[in-house]
Amino acid sequence: MGIFIFTHLNKKNMNIERRKRIAIITPYGGESRLDNYAEFNLAQGLIAKGWEVRMYTYAARGIPGYVNDLNYKGIPVYRTRYRLGVSPRLLLLLLGFKPGTIIGFHPKNFLNFTAYHAAKLLGARFIIQIVGLLHDPYFVEDTDDPIGKLRPIGTIITSTQELFKRIFSLNGNPVEHWKNYVLHIGTKNADKILAMNKNEMIHIESVYGKTSELVYWCAPRERGTEHEKKPNVELPERYLYFIGQIKKRKGWDTAIDTISELKKRGIIKYLVFQSPFSDVRIPATYAEEKGVREQIIFLTVTTDERDWLYRHSDYVLIPSRYEGFGIPVFEAFLAGRPICVTDINTFQEFLINKENAMMTKMEDGKAMAESVMALDSDPELREKLILGGKNSLDVFSVDHMVLNFLKAIESTQTKN
Repeated sequence: MGIFIFTHLNKKNMNIERRKRIAIITPYGGESRLDNYAEFNLAQGLIAKGWEVRMYTYAARGIPGYVNDLNYKGIPVYRTRYRLGVSPRLLLLLLGFKPGTIIGFHPKNFLNFTAYHAAKLLGARFIIQIVGLLHDPYFVEDTDDPIGKLRPIGTIITSTQELFKRIFSLNGNPVEHWKNYVLHIGTKNADKILAMNKNEMIHIESVYGKTSELVYWCAPRERGTEHEKKPNVELPERYLYFIGQIKKRKGWDTAIDTISELKKRGIIKYLVFQSPFSDVRIPATYAEEKGVREQIIFLTVTTDERDWLYRHSDYVLIPSRYEGFGIPVFEAFLAGRPICVTDINTFQEFLINKENAMMTKMEDGKAMAESVMALDSDPELREKLILGGKNSLDVFSVDHMVLNFLKAIESTQTKN
């Protein structure tokens, strides 16, 4: 009898311990460039609250930092390889860790397939955080310019039956059908799907036939200014700042259009154009065509240099055509800089024109130029936007996001 009670209590304690273990599955992370991403902030926030958290990301030969496992700022990070969505090492690591909850990030994450099956074997909760469904090539025709380019409903494969049907119909590439299935079967069968904006909730229901729960991402943590470093290049004393990939959805062309429109009005402004891509021939050629090439400074910089550029800019231009959340908005708020943004659906959820942002129509460089002119001529408006940005930081704090994740986790049926 005593042995039975001891075994029962021991099993109960083990289950309690498992419920406090969380595995975060994401393609990227464990590097300073991505410290403002939600999964890293979530991991740190959960650890601070006493949860045991491990992150599992891609391993990639030839990419510094993505080869070996490491402990990154207090978070154990495991690099795992996969082939066609199957990762034996990830499966073994998860079975060894025995988490009570597994959270998969990103719609193009091939590790989610193995993580989903590990959750089934462990009896763990499996939660998917959709991070920009319009980044999914099986949902949109062009992920670089996704607006208005949705594929027909039913393109995404969410069942084994549909997978075999497509393969045996000899219609299309079987490997592509398998990848389609691998990326979406876990989400379809997840215990809970989390969306990062309201518009995405609509897309999730249309694709997966399931309702999702809204959990906004968080603003970056305050790091102070002591880490900031000026880039080792000659910079103008005053400049506007754009940060983003050279992809149409980021609206880099509208940022250049803005500089061009200002020049037409006799106002010379410089634009620091920061991108992770070293090949800037496309935007450089566009700037040449617009007659403002000499006013654009293209840079690829470190995280510390990026923070310096934010803080020393006049205003930050964020002319996106599509964003899942928009981290640069909050990076600018943290730096205390006014922002000029487009009126895309996501931004309209938490930005208000002339309250915490200057908001204009998408693809309208002339209107964005007028926003810059309005800020130049009105110091009170500038200060109002800066204050509005600081207030928004409080609403979207890391602690607030972590609490919302915990509510989502704890409201999901416990299996173990």
